[in-house]
Parts: sequence; structure tokens; C-alpha cells
Amino acid sequence: MVRTIPLAVLWWLTALSLSLYGQPKVNLDSLRQLLPQVDDSTRFEILIRISEEIPSDSALLYADQAQQVAIKLGYKAGVARSLRAFGDYHYAQAQFQNALEYYDKARLIYESDQNISGLAEILKRMAFIQRAQGRYAEALDYAFQAHKHYETLGDKRSIGDMLRFIGYVYNDQENDKSALEYFRRALKVAEDLGDEQNIAVALRSLSEILDRQGNNAQALEYAARSLAIMQEIGDAWDIATSNRYLGRVYHNRRDYKTALEYYQKALAAFEKLGDKQSEVNTRRYMAETYLAQKRYELAAAQAEKGYEIADEIGMQRGLKETARVLADIYDAQGNARRALLFYRKYVEMKDLLLSSEVQSNIANLQTKIAVEEKAQRIKALELEKSRQNLIRNSLLGGSFLLLVIVLLIASSYRAKQRQNLQLQATLKQLRETQAQLIYAEKMASAGQLATRMAHELQNPLNFVSNFAELSKERCESLMQELDALNLEPEKKKALLPAVSDLLRHSEKILYHGERAAKIVHSLLEYANLHAAEKVETDLESLISEALKAVSGAWQRTNPHFQVKLTLQHDRSIGKVLLSPQEMSRALSHLFSNSFYAMQEKWQSGLPNYQPELRVQTHRQNGTVEIRIWDNGTGIASAIREKVFLPFFTTKPSVSGSTGLGLAICYEIIKGHNGEITFESSPNEWTEFIVKLPIKQPEPLAQ
Repeated sequence: MVRTIPLAVLWWLTALSLSLYGQPKVNLDSLRQLLPQVDDSTRFEILIRISEEIPSDSALLYADQAQQVAIKLGYKAGVARSLRAFGDYHYAQAQFQNALEYYDKARLIYESDQNISGLAEILKRMAFIQRAQGRYAEALDYAFQAHKHYETLGDKRSIGDMLRFIGYVYNDQENDKSALEYFRRALKVAEDLGDEQNIAVALRSLSEILDRQGNNAQALEYAARSLAIMQEIGDAWDIATSNRYLGRVYHNRRDYKTALEYYQKALAAFEKLGDKQSEVNTRRYMAETYLAQKRYELAAAQAEKGYEIADEIGMQRGLKETARVLADIYDAQGNARRALLFYRKYVEMKDLLLSSEVQSNIANLQTKIAVEEKAQRIKALELEKSRQNLIRNSLLGGSFLLLVIVLLIASSYRAKQRQNLQLQATLKQLRETQAQLIYAEKMASAGQLATRMAHELQNPLNFVSNFAELSKERCESLMQELDALNLEPEKKKALLPAVSDLLRHSEKILYHGERAAKIVHSLLEYANLHAAEKVETDLESLISEALKAVSGAWQRTNPHFQVKLTLQHDRSIGKVLLSPQEMSRALSHLFSNSFYAMQEKWQSGLPNYQPELRVQTHRQNGTVEIRIWDNGTGIASAIREKVFLPFFTTKPSVSGSTGLGLAICYEIIKGHNGEITFESSPNEWTEFIVKLPIKQPEPLAQ
């Protein structure tokens, strides 16, 4: 029989809930005594609360017991909450990987159960761990997801928490502009709620950035206000954190004695609370202050201890910052060996945490958020369209009942139809804009990667080519000098082959260095594709000029290679809105591929073979179709799926091909909202079909 929950149990649970938010803690022994007196549902709540409150390994025991009760009850949310308790324990012990595993299991249960509240709490915790480990893009991803769920729930306090956390991540990335924006938004939420504790936390966060930007007076004001509020509330961790922030402000004012007083208060509290991450940051700040006072031994001791703890808990940002401080300390002491050691560790961690890949991931995340906002607008339009259809159908049904009503509402119905057409056009435009956003982001990311590669590879390639050229010249000179020297025939016979080998090797190095430089150049060409300005363009002239340029180049290099050219243009097309430079580049790649395939077949000695290239254009509704047909070697069925992939080519390396021609064509045409396909019969013919809209979609009004 299910028992009624005693009033005393309800009182204890309420008191315990308050304790989790900084109020006086309940007597856990008294709470344990209630366990035999309650039903399974209440027993689960008591067990899980004890596991969340108890500061020892016993927390795992109570969480496990709570999980068993939840399984017995078939309570999915209870199982997930017990997994969350396991994760919280490991998180408190700085065992981040174990914590993530438990959180991820809980996340899957909450997702399957569509439990938005539980899912938001898990995502928030996963964001905290990703930040602690220096994975900033992942931290932002989880944080934005949690923020979205809290908005759905209308949980303003948690919304403020996530805004502040996002500000912390941007602060870690040294992005002061974004960090200030989110901290100020968090402060506004806290002020609207009258939440003194979160007002103090937001002021504390703002003080750090303002201090770094040189606004020391306002930073000191904010930090002092934050500490005063926290002391009134009485939360030990927040008081310690506010002391540390205030110490930082005094350090930057060069009041080192006062700064150390605040740091020492903070450090003692963090050690007592077992907060190793905060301890690392506090020790690093103390080391910087001791260094400023030229108290090198004390500075080194604090920084070394901080580095040791950061390494123990896998705190990558802590490793970076303490390594930087240690490098400065040992440099000031004249210990160049250890200074270099820690400077290298600092650079290694900085490259890891602030790499172009991390920045690209964050840019991708920001674009993803923009795309999701567009998707929400599309969904709203689709709902509006459905509503309009329902109204229209209702009106049509009424017309069968009464002819008079149909006549009265006919004009209204036509207006609704026009609205539907406008909605459909807007919906299509939004989807096209969404695709353009994704395309632009991908090109931006590729451009960042290519630019970094070019920067890293170009100088070594230049050295390779230059030294290979010098080696070649020296070998040629040496050959001439050996001929002129009066050497014994046997010695000359032994030296000449060696010098000849060196000359041949230098030529090969020079050849492959130039080929590598060409690949880098092609990669930059591919990555730097961008949405160039589109203008009304005479397509017939554009195609003719591109074909003439490619044909002329092949004729100059292969005068005996004659190709029959046929150009058939649909005069009804008129002018097409496109980027002439980009489209000319795409067409030139397609024509060059056709010439290459025909020449390869011609050189095979096939009897009675006449190379032929046909180019046709045709208008179809609002699109134009360009067909490029050649009777070259064709495309084998086995490679059809790879044709448009970057760096894929069937041409030999001596041809100089980098395999980016068709990939560039594909991206240019896609950037024009078009499509490219092909048909082919191996060893007989190939036809590429390009379809382009005659008019590009207009940008959406803001």
C-alpha cells in the first residue's frame, strides 16, 4: 500500500532543497532516519537529495540506491537524475571524462523522454566541463542549446546563468567584445529578477574585462560592490571568488600588498572548499604579483604548484597561463633553460586553445545559430501557410452550402490566394538564403584553412625551389670545371657520374617543388571562391570568349591537334544575372577538360577519329541550360561519384593537374544557385549539363 508522505518529510526535503542554493544545510542523519517510513517515490527523492548533498564517496552509494529505486518504479527521469548525480560527483573530483560519460547517458534518457528541464541541466554541466578542458567550440555549442531550452521553459534565472557562462567562454578566448555583451545581458536579467547574488556575479565578471581594458576605476567599483553583496549573502565560494577578482584589480593598480591580502583570503577558502580550478587561477595571480615585487622564489613556488594542480585535473587553460608566468619568472631570474621550457609549453597550449580550427568551429557554431533562426522563420511561415489553407478550405466548403456567401467572400478568397502565393515565394526565398548561408560559411572556413596552409607551406617551398635551382647551377658549373681540369681519366670517370646524379636529383627536387607550389596556388583558388558581384551578362558572348580563349591556348601548344567546334545558342535567353569572372572560370575548366579528353583519345592513334566539341544553350522557364558535349575518352562508371571531389584526378602527375578544376566548377555553379551534372559513355563521349537561374533571388528585407 502506498504511504502518505509525512509532513516532517516534506519539511526536510524543502529545507534540503534550500541548502543546495547556499542556505544552512539539513541534518543528514535525521533525513536518513526517515527512509524506512516512506514509500518508494519519496525514498527516491530522499536518496537522491542525500547523494547531491553529502560531501564524500558515500554520495555514489546513495546515488546507486536511488537508481535502483527508480528502475523498480520504471521512473525514467529518476534513472537519468541518478546518472546526473554520478556525473556531479566525478565533476566535483575533477574526473571530467567519467563525468561526461554519465552526463551523456542521462542526456540520451532525457531526450527520449522529451524532458526539456532535465536536458537543459545536463547540457549546462557538459558545457562547464568542455570549458574546463579548453574545448571552447563544444562548450559554446552545449551552452547555446541549454540557453534555448531554458528560454522554452521561461526559466529566467537559468537564462541569466547561461548568458554569463557564454560570456566566460568568450572571455577565455580573449574576445572582449562578445564577453562584455553577454555579461551585460546577464546583469540585465539579474536586475529584472532582483537577484542580488547573480547581480554580484555579473558585476564581478564585468570588472575583470573593464580592468583589462584599462578602466580601472569602474572595475574597482564593480569588484568592491560584488564582494559587499557576497559577504551579505554569506556564500563562501562566491566570497572567495570576489576576493580574487578584487585582488586582481589592486594588482593592476600596482598596490601589490593589498592584492596579496585578497589573494590569500581567496586561496585559503578555495583549498578548504576543494575547488582545484579556482586554486590554480588564484596561485597564478599570486605568482604574478610576487613577480612584480621581484620576489622570485615565492612567485615560482606558487606558479609551480598551480601548474602541478592544472596538470593533475587536465585544466588546459590553467596549464597555458601558469606556463606563461613560469617562463616570465625564470627569465627574470636568468634561468634561460627553464624559461625556454615553460615558454614552449605555453606556446603549445596556446596554439591548442586558440588555434584557427577552434576559431573556425566557433564561427561554424555562430553560423549554425543563424541558420537555426532562419529555419524557425521557415517553420513559422509553413504554419501560417497551413492556417491560410485551412481558412481557404473552410471558405470553399461554405460555398457549396450557400451561393450568396460565395459571392460575398469571393474577393476575400482571391486576396487569401495572393497571400498564399506571397508566402510560398517568401518561403522559397528563405530556403535559398539558408543554403547561401551554409555555402558562405563553408567557403569562409575553407578560406581560413587554405590561408593557414599557404602561409605555412609557401616559405618552405620557396626555400626548396631556390636551393634546388642553386644546386642545379652549381652542378652544371662543376661539370664544366671537371672537364677543364687536368685530372687523371680514372678520377674524372669516377666524379662525373656522381655530379651527374646530383644534377638530376636537383632537377627533380626543383620540378616537384614547383608542382607543390602549384597545388598550394590551386588550393587557394578553390578556397577563395566567394560570392562576387552579379551583373546582367550576355551569356552567348561569355561562352564564346571562354571557348575561344581555351581553344586558342590548346592550338598554340598543339598545332596539329584540330577540333571541330559547334556552338548553338538560344537567342531567347537574353541576359543572365551572374558573376562573369567566376562563371568564365568555371566554363574554362569544363572546356579544358574536354580538350584534354579529346587529345588523349587522339594520341592513342584511333583510326578515323575526329575530335569534336559541341556547346548548346537552351531556355527552360526561369532557368538556362548549358550543355558541353565532347567525343573524348569519357568517364568510367567506377569514378562517377568522385568526379567533383577536391584533389581527385585521373590525369598523370606530369600533366600538372591538381584535381581541383571540377571542384571549383561545382562550387561556383552552386554559389549561383545552379546545378551541374554529367552523362558519359566510357571511351565514347561525355556531356556536362549546367543549369542556372536567369535571375538570382533578391536578399530578404530586414
